[in-house]
Amino acid sequence: MIRLEHVNTKSFQDFSLTDPNSIKQVNIVFGRNGSGKSALSDYLQNTNSGGAKVFNTDFVDKNLKMRKTVEGTNLVIGADQLNLSKVIEQSKTVISTLDVELAKTNRSILAEKKILSRRMKTIFDQVKKDFDTSKINQKQNAETDPAKAVELWKADIIKFKNLLSNYSSSADLDKDLTKIRADINHLSPVLTDFNPSRREALTKNMVKVILVPDTPVTAKIVSWLQDGLHLHDLDHDTAAGDEIRTCLFCGNSFQADEVRNNINKKISSDHANLLSTINRLKGELESAIPTIVTMGRSTPLKNATSAILCIQVVLKALKQKENETDRAIQLPDDYFSEIDKLNEEINGKLTDLSEKEQNLINEKMTIENLARRKAGELISSDQLIKEHLIELQHLQKICLDEEFAQDQTRVYLSDLNNQTNNLRGFMEMVNQTLYSLGLGFELMFSKTDTNSFDVHLRKPGQNEISVHSLSEGEIRLIAFIKFYFGLFSKYCVAKGKRKATHEFNSDIQLIILDDPITSIDSNNRYFMTTLINKLLLEILKTNIDVVILTHSVYDYHNFAYAVGKQKVGHFRIVKDNNSESKIEVVDDTEMNNYSDDYRAAFDEIIHFCCLNTGNLPEAQQYIHYGNQCRFVLETHARSNYTIKYMTDGYISEIMEAYEVDEQFKSRVSQMLNTINALSHGISYTWDFVSNISASEIQTAARTLVWMLYNKDKQHVKAMVPSGWTLLSNSIKNWHLK
Repeated sequence: MIRLEHVNTKSFQDFSLTDPNSIKQVNIVFGRNGSGKSALSDYLQNTNSGGAKVFNTDFVDKNLKMRKTVEGTNLVIGADQLNLSKVIEQSKTVISTLDVELAKTNRSILAEKKILSRRMKTIFDQVKKDFDTSKINQKQNAETDPAKAVELWKADIIKFKNLLSNYSSSADLDKDLTKIRADINHLSPVLTDFNPSRREALTKNMVKVILVPDTPVTAKIVSWLQDGLHLHDLDHDTAAGDEIRTCLFCGNSFQADEVRNNINKKISSDHANLLSTINRLKGELESAIPTIVTMGRSTPLKNATSAILCIQVVLKALKQKENETDRAIQLPDDYFSEIDKLNEEINGKLTDLSEKEQNLINEKMTIENLARRKAGELISSDQLIKEHLIELQHLQKICLDEEFAQDQTRVYLSDLNNQTNNLRGFMEMVNQTLYSLGLGFELMFSKTDTNSFDVHLRKPGQNEISVHSLSEGEIRLIAFIKFYFGLFSKYCVAKGKRKATHEFNSDIQLIILDDPITSIDSNNRYFMTTLINKLLLEILKTNIDVVILTHSVYDYHNFAYAVGKQKVGHFRIVKDNNSESKIEVVDDTEMNNYSDDYRAAFDEIIHFCCLNTGNLPEAQQYIHYGNQCRFVLETHARSNYTIKYMTDGYISEIMEAYEVDEQFKSRVSQMLNTINALSHGISYTWDFVSNISASEIQTAARTLVWMLYNKDKQHVKAMVPSGWTLLSNSIKNWHLK
């Protein structure tokens, strides 16, 4: 049950309806614009928040939208569909934005790939030139997938890691190979003929005491004699005989066998043999020292110095033995060890150099592999390539994220479009309603989707028309149809039946129609009124209450005309002299007067005129009375006389029509000027308006009422039946004559 108790909202100040029983199931409330209809609607919504359904301009805005498409303009109906449509449009915008961003990202990726590809080609070409080879190629797909190409180049570093490193060209490799071979040629073990048996024999000879013979033959002579035997081919036993030979030195003849035997006797003595051995060994040792020094200059030998010292010790001992053959000279057991160490070192270096030489030979034979490894090292360590690889990977991640977002949004958009497929039943109900009302158009699904509609004429041969061709009233009518069907939890028309089976939502307690028909809906007033009255008749079968707020006098009288007086309450919202809204009950007698808007304005003017002048507050609070006075005067004058404008320029016609004596012309003129100034609001300067006193405004209003009273008392009495006696007495006390 609706209650209006202690209403405190906007212009209502703790208002309570004096006769709560006057509230019925269907309640029609009249109020001029600005009287407080919206405030009352807000109050009713707040006090019935759980079960109030409201149709107003806000509902229209939230449930209907004209949407521009490539094909034209279509209509989206329903808050859910509007929200869905908005989300669909947002999703399309997201996809469109992602398309743009993805294209931009792909362009950036392509640019990064070109930079990387060009940089790798620059390095690769230089390596080919340095290694003087054309047998290596760039990695496959280096332009389309440079990151993969870089990884393949890195793999070559590992693949050919056993090749000698740090070669940047074949020239460097050849240079090292030449050096290694030179080192090999300069290195050779020393005293290799001085084998262990000779060492043992030397040790024995050095301690053996050999006496000097009476006719000693020096080692030098022994050497000469041995050379002579050799030159004359007498150094073999089988080579001698009784033959006569010629001396190669002096030319004399000699008997070969006799000479050989005599020479052998001289050089075969122990003393001669020792000197020969010492002399031979000294020569070998003395020539070994410069050899060691020369090798050490090209190749550092850590054992060279100790080996030379060892040789010098042995040479000293040999010289001593050579001079004193009858003396035993003891050599250390390891006198040759330092020379052995040197030879071991030399042999080790020769082995290493030979291995390196072979490796370089192998690498030279496979120079392409070395070039591949070098290209891999240069490409993988290049700073520019590193930087652009990082940027490429970053862009590719962005691209993957954008593609994922794009795919997900497309899936989401597909799901949204699938949610719109349940509108066919609603479209059919709307079209049935439009047809039953006699309207010549219907809705059809849009060409682009099934969550919006195009408008089609019903006449044969007529094509689709633009949604913009619909009037505001027709748009509002479609919105009300949407509101109407939204009230039902079940609504269906069975085949062969004339009436629909329907059930109201069980949670609805109150329906508020706030100015359902606006001034721009006048062409569709009949259709809207028909629908509203049809709804009211259906509501009578329920426990739902209805409040209809309207500013139209015509609609005020036409709503619920077939409902029955016992079910309908009529009310009027007015503002008192303090601009506070009040609700008055309108009885059946007053309902016979169709001039409610005019009457309400007239009634406010009468109340203002009857105030004691001492109680008038500041004039600014009464500026709105200028518009009310002008409205009443223009409505009356234009309805009864042919006066075009209510201004001082038409004062003669006004005075004639209202039979005002000439002596009151200045008073009427002042009244016209005041109400015209005030009715224009602050279009005049505020200084001008603020200089008009409250009593001057009241005087203008009283002049107007006095003029109408003198012309037509019965008309004035009809406008204020409840205050007629007070008004009659008050006019006499205004002293306007």
